[in-house]
Amino acid sequence: MSEEPAAGVALPLDAVSAEPPGADGGAEVTGVSAPVPASSPAPLPGSPLAGRIALITGGTQGIGLGVAEAFLAAGARVAVVGRDKAKMDAVVESLAPLGEIIGIQADVTVVAEAARIVSATVDHFGGLDILATVAGVFEGAPLLDATEADYDIQFDLNVKGTYFCAQAAARHLVDQGRRGKIITVGSVAGLRAFPGVSVYGATKAAVGFLTQVLAGELAPHGINVNCVVPGSIDMPTNKLLSPPGAAEASAAGTPARRNGLPVDVAAAAVYLASDSADFVHGTSLVVDGGVAAVG
Repeated sequence: MSEEPAAGVALPLDAVSAEPPGADGGAEVTGVSAPVPASSPAPLPGSPLAGRIALITGGTQGIGLGVAEAFLAAGARVAVVGRDKAKMDAVVESLAPLGEIIGIQADVTVVAEAARIVSATVDHFGGLDILATVAGVFEGAPLLDATEADYDIQFDLNVKGTYFCAQAAARHLVDQGRRGKIITVGSVAGLRAFPGVSVYGATKAAVGFLTQVLAGELAPHGINVNCVVPGSIDMPTNKLLSPPGAAEASAAGTPARRNGLPVDVAAAAVYLASDSADFVHGTSLVVDGGVAAVG
């Protein structure tokens, strides 16, 4: 979708959280640790994730980077997954003052990589408690212009990547008899019909449905599966907010009269990953400034 939005229309997209396709998917793991500074961000007070181990796909930019920062600030030890090693290494270095973090280079559209990133996290930290499947990609196009490539890249990453990463994490947790949290990422575009985002919206609607089914299957094992659903999030990876005036138009069309920030979504993810959400299963927590509620 290259055209600029009309004034007063809220843009639907949360993020483009994946590195460009084709990046190397090697097995290298990098990591450093350091004390948490007093000025670190805290979406929820205290350290609700103290002692927890979290794996975040798409954790090197956009919403995933915000979630990684928030999880570290909440006390978790974190593994971020990305395709671009240079970007991943830079993120690990920049977030190291917040706590213990490693980077795992991988392409989660390759099914075998899902089990590998779980194993790498467990091997380094000694376990896994939380998975956040943030990796995703947006390729907007109206029906008459959409291509097979547009379709495949979005379903491969947004749906297949989410599904098999959740499967790999769930298998580990069940095998270990360990309780855990799986957090998927949808989009308001999966709740409302926005012209020009049919494929993306379908992938995110699929993620929401998968979340409900997986929640039912995994709840008896003590595993919570929930979905955080962003609206228009202001960050460099959101292509729809980059044209002149687009961010202002989106904010004007949002009941809250502003676009969201990665920290807004990250705060919801921290809640869903915490003990406070132990009785929350299969829900979609919408973080969109009221867009989905008012239609």
